[in-house]
Amino acid sequence: MIGWVHRCLRSLLLLSFVLPAAISSGCQFVDGVDAHDEGYVIGHVASRSVCCQACASNASCAMAVFDTLDSTCYAKYSVLKAIAKITTTACVPGLQPSAHQQVGAVHWGGCYNRSTAPFLLDGAQSIQSFGFRTIKIALSRPTINYPWNSPLWPQDSSWSSVADIANHTYFQQLFSMPSFDTFVIVAYSTVDSDEGYFRYGPTVTQLQAETQQFRDLSLLLMTRYPTKKFVLQHWEGDWLIRGKNNTVPPSDIAINGMIQWLQARQAGVSEARKRLGVDNVLCASEVNLVVEAMKGTRNVINGVIPHVQLDLVSYSSYDSQCHIGVFESALAFIESHHNKTRAAPTPGVYVGEYGLPEQTPAAVLQLCVKSATATALAFGVQHLLFWEVYGNEPKEGPHCSPATGPVYDPDKLKGWWLIRPNGTEPWATSYLQQWL
Repeated sequence: MIGWVHRCLRSLLLLSFVLPAAISSGCQFVDGVDAHDEGYVIGHVASRSVCCQACASNASCAMAVFDTLDSTCYAKYSVLKAIAKITTTACVPGLQPSAHQQVGAVHWGGCYNRSTAPFLLDGAQSIQSFGFRTIKIALSRPTINYPWNSPLWPQDSSWSSVADIANHTYFQQLFSMPSFDTFVIVAYSTVDSDEGYFRYGPTVTQLQAETQQFRDLSLLLMTRYPTKKFVLQHWEGDWLIRGKNNTVPPSDIAINGMIQWLQARQAGVSEARKRLGVDNVLCASEVNLVVEAMKGTRNVINGVIPHVQLDLVSYSSYDSQCHIGVFESALAFIESHHNKTRAAPTPGVYVGEYGLPEQTPAAVLQLCVKSATATALAFGVQHLLFWEVYGNEPKEGPHCSPATGPVYDPDKLKGWWLIRPNGTEPWATSYLQQWL
């Protein structure tokens, strides 16, 4: 996911300053940045704003570079090979910050806490403090995903259903927080200990139980929190369908099994909506290998999604987020393959995960996050969720867990965060707040 960062790191070793940024006329500027990438000369222009607008008018241009010495404007096809250059300004076409309630963040499996509150609520309070009104969380394995300061969790094997988990006091407190309008929830039934049991061909009994659990969960959420919106999804489907071997394409049995599994989940949600006559709970599938599918590989977006009606499709977008033309094409590809229910909005796609670790070279980090954010919001995604509030990946060793204990040393973590372990905030946090 971040191997390309290593390829451009040598060019950025001297880039130790914080890059100043400005936003004007629908374009975002980062001074002191050029790009070693293929492109073409736009020509001599009057200003950096004109340069940016020229880029915006061409779908192949991911960013423009304006040379202040001779007022030459260059178009670049990618933001990935950014380098430091004093006399140039990188110009990224996009939207001006405004009230976009789509922007939110993920709280899931963080390696540290910031308060004495139960960890589920601790992270939610941090996201709330940013002003975000959308949060993504996991409604599964809470002792692993939200372990710190949480003595009331029972053993994960003791839950009778996914609605049983949602009924726990910690989740009740989360869903009752007035500052959040939308909860995107990674949810799995308790039908089988393997969340991807459909890979082997689900039984009729399993599918019936899947539908019942998602109907019961939807009814609980609809009746108890009628003013909130809930989106029920699974995590990255292209990994889920492959199981432990991510290098092998999904089998026909797995493809057909996932179609039936998603149909069962959607049926539960749809039945609950019909029974109560309300529509504040939606069902989604998350895809993550879209670029491969665009090249002809059979993945979830082109092998499963067209064959099952769904309310929404989520995109975990690491395979395209920094290739702006490709990112926009991927969003369009998802939308074109979405087999929509009557309740589905247009577009019916949202970005379930995007972002980069703070240790990414500053020029690449800023250009990628800025352009991806602007592209997604210009496309009209329903939600745009940054990974994540607290860093969840150690640089070495196993994932953080109750067995390993929390990790407060930032040098031991990869830097996927909006709040560092010491409570300070990186550049990405203030940038995303501009869109609120």
